[in-house]
Amino acid sequence: MAKGNGPLHANGFNVAEAFKDVMIEETGASRPWSVFNVKLAAGMLREAAGIRGDVAVYGNLTYLEVRNLEVSKQLAEEQFTTEDEKTLDELGI
Repeated sequence: MAKGNGPLHANGFNVAEAFKDVMIEETGASRPWSVFNVKLAAGMLREAAGIRGDVAVYGNLTYLEVRNLEVSKQLAEEQFTTEDEKTLDELGI
């Protein structure tokens, strides 16, 4: 679990900067334009997901999952079951 410590940060890694750099490299956008677009997109995603405050970011095999930190804490308190272990084993994890 990675507690958000600011806008689009995860464990000290600035996700926003990474997105800006990719946007500049792949589209040739200027830094100010990429900054504007990343901030706008982040705000739209937070609003659509109903996320306020700190977040937890989970890295999965093919995507990132962002959750409200309080929801993430509740899920972390759940017990790891033998069925969970079996599922992970079947996935080769």
